[in-house]
Amino acid sequence: MQPFLKYSLRRLLHGGRHLTLAAGVDASVSFTTTAATNLTGMDWSFVGTPGFSTDQVEFMKLAFAPDGTPYVAYNDMNNDKKATVMRFNGTAWETVGAAHFSPGRAWFLSLAFAPNGTPYVAFPDGANSDMATVMNFNGTAWETVGPAGFSAGGINTPSLAFAPDGSPCVAYMDNANSDKATVMKFNGTAWMPVGPAGFSAAAVAATSLAFAPDGSPCVAYGDSANNGKATVMQFNGTAWELVGAAGFSADEVGSMSLAIAPDGKLSVAFENFINGGGNATVMTFDGSTWVAVGAAGFPPRMADTISLAIAPDGTPYVAFRNGQLDFHATVMKYNGSSWVLTGSADLSLERANYTSLAFAPDGTPYLAYSNAGSTATVRKLLAPSTYTVNNTNDDGAGSLREGIRVVPSGSTIHFDSSLSGKPSFWRAP
Repeated sequence: MQPFLKYSLRRLLHGGRHLTLAAGVDASVSFTTTAATNLTGMDWSFVGTPGFSTDQVEFMKLAFAPDGTPYVAYNDMNNDKKATVMRFNGTAWETVGAAHFSPGRAWFLSLAFAPNGTPYVAFPDGANSDMATVMNFNGTAWETVGPAGFSAGGINTPSLAFAPDGSPCVAYMDNANSDKATVMKFNGTAWMPVGPAGFSAAAVAATSLAFAPDGSPCVAYGDSANNGKATVMQFNGTAWELVGAAGFSADEVGSMSLAIAPDGKLSVAFENFINGGGNATVMTFDGSTWVAVGAAGFPPRMADTISLAIAPDGTPYVAFRNGQLDFHATVMKYNGSSWVLTGSADLSLERANYTSLAFAPDGTPYLAYSNAGSTATVRKLLAPSTYTVNNTNDDGAGSLREGIRVVPSGSTIHFDSSLSGKPSFWRAP
């Protein structure tokens, strides 16, 4: 009878175990273990090494270059909270240009790509009284786009996006205009306001910018004129106008995330504080009013740092820190009738911060977050596969540790028959 090896592998990456194949087994026998049973939560595979940043990070953002390369931007907590950008080269994460390249502290980083593939970042610039600065990578170094600190005063929660003509635009809470919303566009020489500066009715929070298919900019925010509820406005070429009603959410909101579906519909996800909960809600504009996508307020208790992304087929996905799981990361999608888990509810297996969700051009969802050690980690959702362990190394290609790290739930880990009786596949760190 063919013997089987059955291991509980769920937390090996984080806890470490010493595993040994049974000695005295015929070397011609190969061994398999089914990941559907023993790799719960590993359907989200690590992209490169978990915790790949050199230092601790804050305000992580994930975005894809047009060629499909994933990039992350963050501020480096160990280097005066300056900005750093990294990308995955297919094998490992590497720094794009110099690390911690911003002139000073870079809060609330926003990352986006020009149509030609150039990465841009926007941030409140600590070297310029927290006024807005945008920088791009010219292939060799990071350089400012227009003057540094171009806003009239300090800013908060900047959101960077590109107009269809390739011009960078940034929305933010504008301290010089009573914390109202302002959008600026770079015309090739200078940053100019899109409509009047401070166009919202009152102070805003958590601004999020996206472009409709007709090229018009749309901004979502928490609206202090409506008790902090959600409001979305769109620029019609002359003035900013409401999209539906102002303050359309049931209660005060946080963690606003605006996205445009392939059919052109606007959707917004946010943390909704109704009943004191802080639950996730997604709403979409049907042409006349904002309607909830599935049940409002999921999961039942506490979700924050919410990130919304729309799959190429139009399916909305949301990532968030799940308060029911000690603020570990969770991703859910709407299946047409309800919100369902995408992989394991506890995909991070540890407390996560700054969850940022995005789709690769091939439709694969990726999630970036800072882990319990505050270092950068990225995962992607993979279909089940087969992985062969062909050596007894502690890590690296063909090792058991790498197999556990890279295969998703439902996969099979296959042990090469030459390994029967070998002393160890795992060494506790």
